[in-house]
Parts: sequence; structure tokens; C-alpha cells
Amino acid sequence: MLQRVSVGPLEENWDELAELAKDLCSWVIEGLSVKVLRKPLDTSAYEPEWKQLKLLEVLLSHQLGCEPSDTAKVVGPLKDLNALRIGNAHNVSLKKLQHFDIAGRRVREAWFIVVDHVAGGLDLLAGHLRAPSNAS
Repeated sequence: MLQRVSVGPLEENWDELAELAKDLCSWVIEGLSVKVLRKPLDTSAYEPEWKQLKLLEVLLSHQLGCEPSDTAKVVGPLKDLNALRIGNAHNVSLKKLQHFDIAGRRVREAWFIVVDHVAGGLDLLAGHLRAPSNAS
């Protein structure tokens, strides 16, 4: 899977981008443990049905004290990635994606935009987690 994700689409085929989005989603979003994300939160801070993205959003804003703009830079690309995963990338309204400006792009170029934004968000998250005020 990681080889496919790092190489990207081999053909000018939006279905291939959708399949890669599923792989990346599985690795990045589904790889986040709901139990671990809930651990630092007070039980009143989340609803039992909340999954990774909502919990990550609450964790960033409430526990780490991130500005809304930083929270959006981390969670937003993950939400767009999830939108690509849920539907076929060709059927998703690309204009409705808030963080991936991929409308009118070639598939390979679009894929690298997706990866850059997801990686950038994860890097920002890592920076907040490493911040001295968050050290144990």
C-alpha cells in the first residue's frame, strides 16, 4: 500500500485517485485510535459516537489550545481526504473540497496536492504535540 501511495496514480484516471485516497485514509485516519484520542479528553467533552476526525478537532482546540486556523489546517485536509474516499473521486464535487484545489488538474497533479496537504497538516499536528507546553 505505501508504495502505491508514494508513487501515486499511474494513469489519467480519477478512479485510481479514489482508490489511493482509500489507502491513505486507511493509513492516516483509520490508523488513529479512537480510544487514544479520547484518553486526554474529559468524558463530557465528546459524544460516544464521535470518531477520529471530530475527536482530533476537539483535542486540538480544547486540549492543545490550537487556534481555529491551525485546527482547520490539520483536520480540513483529512475531511477532504475522507470525502474523496467516501465517494468515487470523479463523482465528488471537486469544487466543494475546501482544502484541495484539484478541480481542473490532471490526476497525478491532484494526487500530489492531496498528499502535500495531508502531510502538511500532520506536520503541523506533530509540531503542536512536540511544543514545550505540551511536554509531560
